Amino acid sequence: RETGLTCINLSTNTVRLTNETEIVEIIQGCPTPKNQLAMFEKRLDFLRTQSSPLRSFARFVKQGFSRSEIETIESIRRVIRTYLNGLADNIAAHPYGWSQYGKKDESGDNFDFYPSLFVDRLKQQMKLLECRLQF
Repeated sequence: RETGLTCINLSTNTVRLTNETEIVEIIQGCPTPKNQLAMFEKRLDFLRTQSSPLRSFARFVKQGFSRSEIETIESIRRVIRTYLNGLADNIAAHPYGWSQYGKKDESGDNFDFYPSLFVDRLKQQMKLLECRLQF
């Protein structure tokens, strides 16, 4: 484990996890994407044979990926995109979604982003979800 960003490298089929406590807790608290990615990792291992373009860039240039490899990689991208869009909420859904989480400064030249406005909205959504689950 390393300090900093968690990275998924689709080329080498590796995951580099940070050792930052807060990030590790977040990752461990979200088993669905983690389980889905683990399943796709097993599928890539199965597809990655000696003749697979997943093992060699030169082979990839000559052959391209098989339909199964393409579908697996697209599925991985979809899981990651869905998860990140869920985290980003309106910021990712709309071109100017970020603008509701801050305001222009007094001069009107700079935009000040307030992460607390974004986090407060997520907390409100969580409370609503908790209320729904209690019924």
